[in-house]
Amino acid sequence: MTWLIIPILILGFWLYLTLKRKMKHKTIIGRQVLVKYFDQNTNFETIFPLTGTVTRKIIVDGQDFFVVLFDEPFVYESYDYDKIVIKERHVGYYIGADGEIHVHVCLPRKELIQDKYELTDFDHVVWATIKNQ
Repeated sequence: MTWLIIPILILGFWLYLTLKRKMKHKTIIGRQVLVKYFDQNTNFETIFPLTGTVTRKIIVDGQDFFVVLFDEPFVYESYDYDKIVIKERHVGYYIGADGEIHVHVCLPRKELIQDKYELTDFDHVVWATIKNQ
């Protein structure tokens, strides 16, 4: 009977994290955020910080990503961008939660008109942090 405790605890923890993620993700759409440089691509040290609005959730390879539309566009490698796509970097720290959340930043290779994409539709360019404004 004690062998059942471990699978039950794992299932309970998984359910808790799933519910927490869904609740935090519900509150982020339409919120103003500050995106700041964190690591991996020093070109973004001069681009960030930028403020923008989380406009919607998209699915990329079955995972939740979020589109951030910036108040001002930026130039990266001779291309103008007004939006990025972000995803949490750490389990248990969700976009929409209070404080700075570490995120992957991806640049779209094409216009974002669908709800579902493949990871190959984006370029991962930098790690950043976001904070609700």
